[in-house]
Amino acid sequence: MAVGSAAPEIVINMIAAARAIGTEDPEAIQLGVSAVLGSGMVSFLLSTGVCAFFAEDDLILPRRPLLRDIGSYALAVCFLAWFFDDGTIELWEALTLVVLYFVYLLIVTFSPAIRQCWRIKVQGKAMKKRISFVAAKNGLLDDEEDDELLGVDEDVEDSPYDDGLASNKPKSNRKVAINEDVEGDDEDEDDEDDEEAAPWLTVAGYPLQIMFKYTIPVCEEGTKWANYYPYAIVASFAWIGIWSFLLSTLISRWSVLMGIPTIILGATMVAMGGEVPDTIQSISVAKRGYGSLAVANCLGSKVANVGLGLGLTWAVSSALGHDVKVCNAGQLQMLAVFHAAAIILFFVLTLCEAWATGKNKATLGRGKGLILLLAYPVIVGSFIIYSTFLY
Repeated sequence: MAVGSAAPEIVINMIAAARAIGTEDPEAIQLGVSAVLGSGMVSFLLSTGVCAFFAEDDLILPRRPLLRDIGSYALAVCFLAWFFDDGTIELWEALTLVVLYFVYLLIVTFSPAIRQCWRIKVQGKAMKKRISFVAAKNGLLDDEEDDELLGVDEDVEDSPYDDGLASNKPKSNRKVAINEDVEGDDEDEDDEDDEEAAPWLTVAGYPLQIMFKYTIPVCEEGTKWANYYPYAIVASFAWIGIWSFLLSTLISRWSVLMGIPTIILGATMVAMGGEVPDTIQSISVAKRGYGSLAVANCLGSKVANVGLGLGLTWAVSSALGHDVKVCNAGQLQMLAVFHAAAIILFFVLTLCEAWATGKNKATLGRGKGLILLLAYPVIVGSFIIYSTFLY
């Protein structure tokens, strides 16, 4: 999910790098970099804040994965700001960003197995089951398996925060038989969701629905298209690439015509546009009660943005003998500083609050979500004022 959500920024930065090589214009790099940093602010403040508002209960966030995602991205931003200092991105610097991302992937992949080994061999506890999210989504779990999926076990049973964990449990996750009645209920729920959508939104999105319907198969489990998911993934990325190319082209031309700095447009309009699929995905799973998955998608995609969108693109460019020049490096570094404020705010509201109160899990409710939503215009507006009048 994170890599798919990062696709717009990856494509935009690839286009920016190609334009910089073709025109030898270092300002072209600014659009991709500012879009990545700007999307980070959108993700940490707007996307997570909106998820908190759409969820029925407070989002329950395990502390270790949250610390992993925040720490990895904060480190990536620090490296990025450091590499901007001389105005040139060398090959080893680009490769450092790529390696950082793959180290992050290794941690994500193997940390559950390491914790499982620690649990069995050191703590002497029973093996903890790992439940498929697909099984949970289709309502094939009993109460005990539900608890395993959400991280509720006997170790925290006496904790005063159990009520909060239980309330975040998706209501649909109960063992049911797959029959026509269940399928009918799902269809009724889909119809109700369609009816609740705003009429103008349905009309505006109809052309897109037609295009996607005939180019991207619905690969749900049990359908005749279930084995076509590789093609569906490629087709989805192709559509994201097309729209990202159009967005970056329009923004670049608008910047020239209107005289608006590329950095500001990249950090605001391009970033907001690129975060639409990320936010939609996160809201979808947050409404089902999977707060950790929603937030991990928001934050994990930012690590992919820096490692793949910037690092990999620059590494390929440098390997081909094209120097990557960064124009207005000082302004981009200041954008990273403002972005750090967003990271720190999110860190304080989630992890620091959990540590201070002794909770087993961090929480993100509507009150904290409102703070994050209000902080976005303040932080972004402050950067715009700085760039326009003080830089």
